[in-house]
Amino acid sequence: MKWRKIILIILAVLIIGLLILYLSRNRIHYNLKKIDKDKIVSINVEKDKNGLLISASQDIEKIYNSLFSEERTSHLKNKNLARNAIIIIKFYYESKEAGAYYLYENNDKYYLEDIYNVMYEITKQDYELVNSYLK
Repeated sequence: MKWRKIILIILAVLIIGLLILYLSRNRIHYNLKKIDKDKIVSINVEKDKNGLLISASQDIEKIYNSLFSEERTSHLKNKNLARNAIIIIKFYYESKEAGAYYLYENNDKYYLEDIYNVMYEITKQDYELVNSYLK
């Protein structure tokens, strides 16, 4: 009887350990979809139905570097934030859309969201740089 309890405990610990190992190895990792900066020909920035098409290479580079220069490794799991002051930013290659992102503010924090994929906290300066094109 005593041996049976010991064996059951060992089996339970082994099963739990294997389950944890399996779940940690098969976890889905979402990453910010980077686009090829050298292929971008224009950026469309829109907020509150007001939009602007940006095609000057220095402006494209400034915006791209602001949003994608650092490797964003920590992403937020709570995608149910209230989104205030949403800016929709779309990058275009010569013949197609390369990527679309949301920039927004929530409780004095700023976010970059790869739409329906992942979201990252960004600096106020990154948000304001893009927003400055709409003023």
